[in-house]
Amino acid sequence: KAFILPAWNPIDQTMGLAPCWLDYESDYPRIGCHPFFHPIFNRRVFGKIASRLALLVIAYEFLLTWFVLLPFETLFVSRWTSYFFTFLTLYFLVNVVFHYYAARFVSPGRPVYSRKAPICDQCRVHKPPNANHCMVCNQCFINKDHHCIWIDNCVAAGNLHHFYLLICFLAAGGWFWVLFSARAYVIHQFHTDDKLQFCNTTVAESSTAQFLCSISDNFVRNCIILTFVFNLLMTAHFTMMSLSYFLIISNQTTKLWMIKYGFPEKFTHLPYKRTDFNDVWKEFLGLRRGRTFWRHVLLPSVYKPNMPFLEEDESTNYEREPSEIVIDVQHH
Repeated sequence: KAFILPAWNPIDQTMGLAPCWLDYESDYPRIGCHPFFHPIFNRRVFGKIASRLALLVIAYEFLLTWFVLLPFETLFVSRWTSYFFTFLTLYFLVNVVFHYYAARFVSPGRPVYSRKAPICDQCRVHKPPNANHCMVCNQCFINKDHHCIWIDNCVAAGNLHHFYLLICFLAAGGWFWVLFSARAYVIHQFHTDDKLQFCNTTVAESSTAQFLCSISDNFVRNCIILTFVFNLLMTAHFTMMSLSYFLIISNQTTKLWMIKYGFPEKFTHLPYKRTDFNDVWKEFLGLRRGRTFWRHVLLPSVYKPNMPFLEEDESTNYEREPSEIVIDVQHH
C-alpha cells in the first residue's frame, strides 16, 4: 500500500513529502521510501505555492476588513473615527505588500565573484567567511539567515531590511486589526441578540454584503470569529519574531551574552544601552545620506545595503573550471 510521508532528501538537503510503501517481504513489515522526491513535493515547488498562499491570505484579510468590518464599525463609531480606521487599514496594507514584494524579489546579496579561496563546493565561486550556501536557491549569500518559503527567497544581507520591516508591519498591523475587530468578534461570538449580527444590520444592504450573507446563514459570522482567532495567534507569532530579530540585529542575543559574560543570575544589560546601538540600527535601516526614519522607514522605500553584492541577473552562471581557481598563498 502506497502513501505519502514527510522525509529528508539527502540529495537536495531539503525536507519534503516522499512516496512510501509497506514492505511485507521481510520478517516484519517495514516502510520504504523513494530516495528521490517527485518535483511537486520539492521545497522549491512548495515555496512557489506557499508564496502565493501568503498573498491570498493578505487579500482575504483586506476584503473581509473592507467589506465587513469597516462598514460594521460605522454603527458604533463616529464618521471621523471610521475614516481613521480606513486610513490605518490602507497604510498597513500598502507597507505589508510593498515589503513583501521587496523581500521576495530583491537579491539576498551574493558575494562578488572572485577566484580566491575558499571556493564553495556547490556553486564554485568564492565563499567569504560570512557567506553561506543555500541548497534550495543553489547560490551563496552574504549573512544568510534562512530560506523562507513564504516569500520563496532566501533572507540574507541584501533583503533582511525589507524582511524585518515586513515582520514589524505584520505585527503592528495585526495588533491594530485585533483591537479594531474585537467588538465584532465579541458580538458575533457571545451576543445572543440576532439584531446585532452583521447580516441583520443596516450596513448589510449593499450588494456585496447581501452576496456574502446569501452564501450561508453563518458564513460571515464564522469568517469573523475564525479570522479573529487566526490573527490573534499570528500577531503574537510575528511580535515574537520581531523581538527576536531585534536582538539579533542589535548583536545582543542570549548566546552572545553567555559567550561574553558567562551565565549571570540576572540579565540586566539591555540592547539599547550599548554604545553602538544607534550606529548599528542607523546602518541597518539605511538612515544615511539624507534618509530619515519618517520618510524611508514608516513609508515604503527601497534600500540597498552598502555591501559588495553582485547586481547581475540571477540566471548568470558563475561556474568555473578547476584550473581557473587561484589559491592565494602568503609568502613570508
